[in-house]
Amino acid sequence: MPPHAKAVGEVISECIAWAFQGADRIWRISDTRKWNSNPIKEFNNVLSRTDSNAAIASGHPDLEVLLESFMGHQVAWEYFENKDPYMAFVKEVCTGDEFFKYRHLDENSLANAILHWKVDLKDFPTIICGHSHEPRDHSRFLNSKAMLPPDTKDPNIFTRYMNTGSAGRFENLIWCIEVIGSTAHVYSWSNSGTASKIAMRKVRWDSDLKGKLIGKEVEIK
Repeated sequence: MPPHAKAVGEVISECIAWAFQGADRIWRISDTRKWNSNPIKEFNNVLSRTDSNAAIASGHPDLEVLLESFMGHQVAWEYFENKDPYMAFVKEVCTGDEFFKYRHLDENSLANAILHWKVDLKDFPTIICGHSHEPRDHSRFLNSKAMLPPDTKDPNIFTRYMNTGSAGRFENLIWCIEVIGSTAHVYSWSNSGTASKIAMRKVRWDSDLKGKLIGKEVEIK
């Protein structure tokens, strides 16, 4: 890898591609550490929507609805340092520290479109997407088809959609889906230790069926 690739890549992401980054955008190393190094590892596992009428995600619903209606997009509030949308707007957007991360991938509409296949298909496939930087497995979603997804009694758990997250990013976290026989699971890989003694870490992520992926470190064989 060229010695300056990391810095150049981050400059391109921050200065050129900011307007096209979706809810998947991981901005800082500290963001990655929330899922990588924390003893309790959690990741949002609710299918994203692009419309401004999506479910309230923050603790300040009035301002959230106002800003999202004005911009015509759902905003990924969870990627701001300030969880309150007003403080995120004042302290991060207005100061030029961050910009709104629009949700460009409408996973919820995709899930509802896939669910319609249940009428015609005997064996319901699992759709695997990638590069959204948001891993998914047995995610919660807004079911508008009045059909029960396969292998669940909860109409708002979509069992036939997985997302690899991303093949790689600059912040020491690589996501993947491992398929063995008829089973598939979301994993993440990262390095730990020192420059002279690097150790690989592997985490398996399973849905709690309530809108979170819960990570548990596993032994590398």
